[in-house]
Amino acid sequence: VAFDAETLDETLDALTIEFFSKEKHLRLNREKQQVWVSEILKFYTKDFVASGKANDLIGYINQYRDEKIPADWQVKFIDYDWTINQQP
Repeated sequence: VAFDAETLDETLDALTIEFFSKEKHLRLNREKQQVWVSEILKFYTKDFVASGKANDLIGYINQYRDEKIPADWQVKFIDYDWTINQQP
């Protein structure tokens, strides 16, 4: 994805929506009232929350989802795949 200063916010929003739409980054366990998200959000929770209009991680995620996650659900983390950062 190419980034352009004039459309940077829109591009980042679109990429965030795409990120949260993929099961490898976000999973719901309705039975246990849990949301599982990529561990990258655990590492940088303060940064993600501060960048939006939310007070917590679920609120941040809900900005990018049509189907909102209930605020009282427990947040769990999917192990981050560090191999994606390695060069071939």
